[in-house]
Amino acid sequence: MGIGNAIGGMMVFIGLTIIGAYYLDRTEPEKARNPVARQKGVNAFFALDKQWSRGAILYAGTEIATGKQMDPEEPWLLIAEARMHLVAGYTSHNHVEAKRVDEALALAEKAAKRDPHDAVVQSFYAGRLYQKGQNEKAWEVLQRAMLSEPNNPYPFYRVADFVADAKDATSLRVWLDKAKTVDSKDRYKDHRIELERKLCALESDLKCVDAKYREEITLEPNNPWAYGNYGTFLAGMKRYKEAKVQLQKALAIMEYPVARNRLNEVEAILKSQAIGAAK
Repeated sequence: MGIGNAIGGMMVFIGLTIIGAYYLDRTEPEKARNPVARQKGVNAFFALDKQWSRGAILYAGTEIATGKQMDPEEPWLLIAEARMHLVAGYTSHNHVEAKRVDEALALAEKAAKRDPHDAVVQSFYAGRLYQKGQNEKAWEVLQRAMLSEPNNPYPFYRVADFVADAKDATSLRVWLDKAKTVDSKDRYKDHRIELERKLCALESDLKCVDAKYREEITLEPNNPWAYGNYGTFLAGMKRYKEAKVQLQKALAIMEYPVARNRLNEVEAILKSQAIGAAK
């Protein structure tokens, strides 16, 4: 099944008011869990939202290590560890080393078997399946996550991620609205803003895209990628002087090749323009 068909099937889910019993396959017996180990897994997993921060990565690593001493098979520790593999394998925008993706998938699958009812665990597993091109299975897992915890916004945002990747503006608006409705406390504000920016881009609303980049920076002023991404956008709009400022801000926080290369390109263009204007 292609992603379009999978999305279409999932769209039906929104309109269902009575779904009935849904069998959750439990391949391993449920075991008593250590609540402290689980909390450490939760801490580590969400700390890695700031994967650009060395401090966040070190903190997550410590939480995982201490948590595994209490319960090495706690599902949240497994998905946090899987996320650490993805961070370690990150090479450029949306690209992770294949070996790291495989390692993350194996850990996520193990976590999903340990806790088939947790929406975040299941959604993370779905994301890894999607990375491997197993779209149909990913949608099935996400549906299970939404049915298991219908008031948890996390799986709804994951569906929105997938339809954004498919560049389906209509479906993205529907799923984003659904996610925001469930996320009444705006717990995933950073994720929401990113998806809103992608929707603006798909609808060719560049003024909106610009505003969302600035909103991301306001929310996370210490995130070098927020400045770098905005600088890249400005460069694409031929707003080179503004782009230079944003890229310099990114590199002042953290040196990374994408921003450095983009800044070199922007400075070369500005230099060429200055020479041309002087003639």
